[in-house]
Amino acid sequence: MQYKVLVFWTLMGWAGAAFAAAAGEPGEFGFGVSVDGSGFFLNPTVTRVTVNKVLPSSPAADAGLRVGDELVEVDGRAIAGTKAKELQPLFAKAAGETLHLTIKRMDGEITPVALVAVAKHER
Repeated sequence: MQYKVLVFWTLMGWAGAAFAAAAGEPGEFGFGVSVDGSGFFLNPTVTRVTVNKVLPSSPAADAGLRVGDELVEVDGRAIAGTKAKELQPLFAKAAGETLHLTIKRMDGEITPVALVAVAKHER
């Protein structure tokens, strides 16, 4: 079963779920994504994650993330072919922690991007 889900990262997490950060106050990154996946809807195999929103003055905007960018890796782990629940904890960062992404631009350029999580009240 193929499907598409629209999600938005506000605090942290995957599909709007909140996850406890390893330490400190939960952080946020300020971008939204479209997630393509297949399989059981509660833990699909992710096939593609594309940025569909970047908030101004957010860590995502500051790092140069753009609408249309495809997320290829998170903290060195490939996104395509990975179960959603395995990816969730990789996006959970406390304020001040860095999320390392590898992205594919719409023109095909592959580039690393680092986003430093901020506390919700800092944005």
